[in-house]
Amino acid sequence: MTAADTSRTLPNHPSAWIAGGGAVVLLLSLFASGLSPLSSVHAQTEADPPAAPRAVPVKPGGAKDKPAIARPVPVKAVPVPIPPPPTGRVVAKPVDPKALEDPKVPVAPEIKEAREDLIAYADLLFSREKWGLAAAQYQIFLKEHPESPNVPSAWFRLGECYLAAEQKEDALTSFSYLVNRFKKGDFVGAAAYRIATTKFTAGDHETALQYFTIASSEAPAAELQLQASYYGARCLELLKRNEEAIAAYRKVLATKPADTNKKPDPDAKPDGTQEAAINPFAERASLSIARLLNQDKDTQAAYEEYLALSKTAKIPAVKQESLARAGLLAAQLGMAEESNRLLDAVLNVEDGDDEAAAEWKGTAQVALIFNLYAAEHYDRVVGVYNRGITATPDDIRPKMLVMVANSMRQVGDLKSAANVYRIIEQNYREDAIAAEAIFRKLQCLDQIEDLDLVNEIDRFVASQKKIDADSPFIDLALLMQGEWHFQRNDWKAAATAYAAVRVKFIPEKYHPARLYKLGWAETESGEIAPGITHLTAFIKSFPDDPFVASALTKRAVSQLALDNHQDALADFKLIAEKYPESDQSEFVLEQIAFIHNVQREVPEMVVAYQNLLKKFPETAGAAEAWYYIGAGHYDQKQYAEATEPLLTARKLDKEAFTTRATEVLILCYFRLKDVEGLSREADLALNTKPPISVPIPVLNYLGEVHFQKSDYKSSEKFFSASSTPSRPGETPSAVWDYLGRARHQTGLYGGAVIAFDYYLGIVQSPNDRAEGYLNKSRSLLAAKKYQAADEAAQEALKLVHQGKLNARGRLMRGDVALAQGDAATAAREYFITSQIFVGDPEITPQAMAKAARAYRAGGDTAKADEIDAQLKQSYPDYSLPAEG
Repeated sequence: MTAADTSRTLPNHPSAWIAGGGAVVLLLSLFASGLSPLSSVHAQTEADPPAAPRAVPVKPGGAKDKPAIARPVPVKAVPVPIPPPPTGRVVAKPVDPKALEDPKVPVAPEIKEAREDLIAYADLLFSREKWGLAAAQYQIFLKEHPESPNVPSAWFRLGECYLAAEQKEDALTSFSYLVNRFKKGDFVGAAAYRIATTKFTAGDHETALQYFTIASSEAPAAELQLQASYYGARCLELLKRNEEAIAAYRKVLATKPADTNKKPDPDAKPDGTQEAAINPFAERASLSIARLLNQDKDTQAAYEEYLALSKTAKIPAVKQESLARAGLLAAQLGMAEESNRLLDAVLNVEDGDDEAAAEWKGTAQVALIFNLYAAEHYDRVVGVYNRGITATPDDIRPKMLVMVANSMRQVGDLKSAANVYRIIEQNYREDAIAAEAIFRKLQCLDQIEDLDLVNEIDRFVASQKKIDADSPFIDLALLMQGEWHFQRNDWKAAATAYAAVRVKFIPEKYHPARLYKLGWAETESGEIAPGITHLTAFIKSFPDDPFVASALTKRAVSQLALDNHQDALADFKLIAEKYPESDQSEFVLEQIAFIHNVQREVPEMVVAYQNLLKKFPETAGAAEAWYYIGAGHYDQKQYAEATEPLLTARKLDKEAFTTRATEVLILCYFRLKDVEGLSREADLALNTKPPISVPIPVLNYLGEVHFQKSDYKSSEKFFSASSTPSRPGETPSAVWDYLGRARHQTGLYGGAVIAFDYYLGIVQSPNDRAEGYLNKSRSLLAAKKYQAADEAAQEALKLVHQGKLNARGRLMRGDVALAQGDAATAAREYFITSQIFVGDPEITPQAMAKAARAYRAGGDTAKADEIDAQLKQSYPDYSLPAEG
């Protein structure tokens, strides 16, 4: 036989002579020679992506399939492993002669002799992987020995050869013929399993189910029967026959596999028994049952199934999935804390080397975070996240990170929250959730007053416009930027940001504040007209907003800046009427009074200030209000009503209103002729430093009134204040006259002389000048400046040669002589005067009395007594006044 005979291409399937007979039947046990490995792959549901196969040796009589557990919803489904297609390699073992004696397969004597002729040679070729040659020999055997007991074995191995040569259809024809013809037996079971796995892999689950059913009862080993039963249930599941699938899985769970291949255990129990073999499909079957119950919306039953499995499962992935799904279902059933307990338990399960198990931790972590976040347990959310769990599915991770960051923000850890938001920004920028995450990051930066916030907002707005120009977070960020500038009185920048906000993209609850602050910022930045426009729009659009009063106030103040007093007044009055309890009420009442004052509407101003004080008696502007009330009364000639408000204003704020209030009070008392009040206020004015100006007429009035009352000291004070020594000609002569006489009466003789000199420098008439010289002489005499006094008296006599002034001049000279001790001269001047002015009721008695005194002083007592007698006879009630 040449190398060409070992070609991978086998002869066509002998379907034309399948029914033929006559050949040597060699009895060869399937297990003695060995079957090809049945490699296991991950089965796939319709929704699952392809899964990479994982080879696990399987052969009839001793099969174990290492499971791979699917990842659950909500991450992504990973299917339960399903039986693989055959690999095509069958390794034949040497024929065991004892197999000829196997009572399960009776062997005729002639067959025993013939098997070396044909079947033994075919098996030899099969064992050496000469698939083409082996197939040819099996075909000859089947043609020549159609009735041989070894026909099932030959048909099965022929199918295996076709599989090895990758002639799948011919292989399936061989296996199908074997099953359909013989119905029962080990080779029927093995062939049925081969067909079932092939059909399963091809997605023909209906056909696969039929053959898995056959294999479940005819397979040559209990383990393979169990495997067939399990995958039959899997077919039912994939065919959406959930109720039947559940029943089939429960049957799998009820099966106790034989342990025929288990070696003796040196640690066996004392009675010699060993523990039963473990059902390798138990956990998978339980998991599938739970999944199907969940699909059928039997939440309670599914929860109980998962919960039970979570307590017994040994495979990490199964344990984690069952815990996780039980936790998810517990949440659906309203058992929040139980859900959290189960999900937290997932995080504590050891992963081992199972990738799916590790992924379940991510799922549990996400679910637990979702649960805790919904319950507003923000601190626990942060705690779960900080445990550093493994993989989180990419489709859920952004949402989970948002919840974590939000929770950090809620517990006040703003910096950590901002960092988590940045993770979303850096890794999921195109995700729809990224815009909100970045906006929340900006909120954190705003709260911690990060100085780069404005730039962060600019960058976000620019990038987001490229991704989604209609994103509302663009406008919310601009609104935040406006708030940032507004709070820092950066009015220009605030107005720019507010103006850039597209109103239709922000929630309606922000519309009033944006418009209000836009108008406010514009007016503060100098854009008064646009600001008034926006404030007006706010007032009209949101008449019930609590900031309408404030907006009206701001608009009114802005109108004042434009000198639109009437518009401003209208706004202020509207606020006072409609919003009397607003925070702006005090300011509004002040401004109403102020505008009336500016417009010189005095009665209205007084009423406005009275209203202010009535409502806000402790207002900071109380002193000013009282002042203008008093000034307003004065303007209306209500002098008596003006005094008390003015006094109150001065008392409340001496620094601001001492001068202003005192000036008006002086005028009020002057108009009222209230000398006491006027004197008090004038005194205050003159003693204040610097002095408060008092009108000259007022001072002169006070000086004269006090002079008439003989209050010469007060008179001198007020006349001195009204006089202008540096410019004496500007002071009326009468003032100098009064001032001189007042000073003389108060002993200020030198000052009196000065005043009389100023007087003499002004008056021109002889009589006035004579009067001035006489007054001057009297003061000089009092100052004991006798010569000057006599000279002044002589100047008076030069001006008047007769009359009382002349008489007074003579008397004055007598006074000067007597003061110098010249009694004789004095007596002569007095006596002559008394004789010249006989009969004058003022001069005559005075001259006689002074003459008598002078004679007595000079020692002429008789003459003195004579004159005294005449004085007493002519003027019995007269007495000489004291010198003054």
